[in-house]
Amino acid sequence: LGRWGASREWLQWVNLLGYFPVYILFVWLSMATADDYYARLQVSPDASQAEIKAAFRRLVRRYHPDLNPNNPRALEKFRALCEAYEVLTDKVQRQRYDHTGTTEYDGTRPQTAHDFYLRGIQQTLARQYQAALADFDRVIELQPDLPEAYLRRAQVRYILQDDGGVLADCQRLLQFFQRLPQTYYYLGLARYRLGYTESAIAAFTEAIALDPDDPQTYFQRAIAYEDIQEWKEAGTDFQTASLYYQAQ
Repeated sequence: LGRWGASREWLQWVNLLGYFPVYILFVWLSMATADDYYARLQVSPDASQAEIKAAFRRLVRRYHPDLNPNNPRALEKFRALCEAYEVLTDKVQRQRYDHTGTTEYDGTRPQTAHDFYLRGIQQTLARQYQAALADFDRVIELQPDLPEAYLRRAQVRYILQDDGGVLADCQRLLQFFQRLPQTYYYLGLARYRLGYTESAIAAFTEAIALDPDDPQTYFQRAIAYEDIQEWKEAGTDFQTASLYYQAQ
C-alpha cells in the first residue's frame, strides 16, 4: 500500500499505456475463448453504453483479483469480463462483433477504414506501434469523421512519446467532435509530460467532470498536484483513485 492507502505502484503500472489499455491489457494477457460478450456482461444486444458500463462494474467487483487472491477461476472470469467490456464500449469493434461474431482482423489486405482500425488495434496489442500508427493514419484518411481513430492514434502517439502529436489529435477532437473524457485524459498526459503541470491538471479536471468514477484520471491528477506541492489535493485524489480502483 502506498502513502495514501492506495496500491499506487499497481495503478502506475496499469497507467503506463493510457486510458484504453487498462482493459485491453487484460485481454492481451488472457486471450480468453470468445463467447457471447453480451451474455458475459448480462446485458441485451441493444444495451446502451451506460448499461454496459454499469453491468461491467457490478460484475467485475465479484471477480476482482484483489478480492479473490490465488483463485484462477475468478481471474479468468475477470479477464473475460474485461475483454467483453473493451469490445462493447468501442463503436467500431462492437459493430464488427455484431455483424460477424468476432473483432479479430482476418489477415487479408485491409480495404475499409474499419479494417485498418481493427488491424491497428491488433498491432497495438502486439506492440507494433509504428505499424499501428500507420493503420490509424490510414483510417483517418479514409474516414476523417471517426473520433475513435483519433483517440487510438493519440494513445499510440503517447506510447511513442510524441506529445505534440497527442496534443494535435486532442485539439482536433475538441474542435470537431463531442467532448469525451478520453480526449481530456490524453490532453492532460501530454501536457504533463511537456511540463505544463497546471494546464494538465485543468485537462484532468475536465475529464473527471465527464467521467467522475475513473481511477486513472484521479491518479494522474494526484501526481500533477504533487509536482506543485498541493499535498491536500494530491492526497484526496490518491484516495479517490484507490476507492474507485477497488470498486472496479
